[in-house]
Amino acid sequence: MIFTIFTAFSFVGLMRVQQNLSQTIMRRSLVMNIANKVQKFLWGSLSIVMLTACDDFNLKNESVAKSPIVPKEFFHPVVEGSVVNTAINTVYIPVYSEILVSGGGKLNLAITLSVRNTDFAQPLIVNKVSYYNSAGKLIEDYLEVPYHLNPMASAHFFVAQTDARGGLGANFIVQWSADKLANEPVIEAVMAGSTGTQGTSFMSHGRTIVRKGN
Repeated sequence: MIFTIFTAFSFVGLMRVQQNLSQTIMRRSLVMNIANKVQKFLWGSLSIVMLTACDDFNLKNESVAKSPIVPKEFFHPVVEGSVVNTAINTVYIPVYSEILVSGGGKLNLAITLSVRNTDFAQPLIVNKVSYYNSAGKLIEDYLEVPYHLNPMASAHFFVAQTDARGGLGANFIVQWSADKLANEPVIEAVMAGSTGTQGTSFMSHGRTIVRKGN
């Protein structure tokens, strides 16, 4: 009789333990399910934030394309009447906003134009920076007035990879002037682009095509 009662209590206790264990497993499963949903939500929110940030970054880069990428303390508008009339040189720089690739496709390229003052003492006056397409039509005038570039300083002008208006035969025209004893500037362009895991980059050097004097 006692053994039977003990067995009955043991069975009831075992059932309670099993029930508690089942409830614990269910709670853990529920917690894990909620945690997984929260994790998916957070990852989704993070992806949206990252995509938005990338879009904002691209938009900012697009706006930079219409202004010089250089601090104003060493590249700034010329004060009217502060520059004597000197020879104006015109430099042609061939650039490519896109190139042909195998299979008949095209790869868009970003363009960075660099104007470098190579003189240790004399400033360089950048009178004009103009961007033309393959048909010879003006796309963009980067400077509204002449700019003063400090000795040994550099000014840069950018065309985004998404801007393919220039085409295969695009070019920059840069007009500059300086004191007769000043060194000539170095003017060149770097093209770079990528698609998938492959990237392409190369340089192009400017050539003086017009020289005017008094």
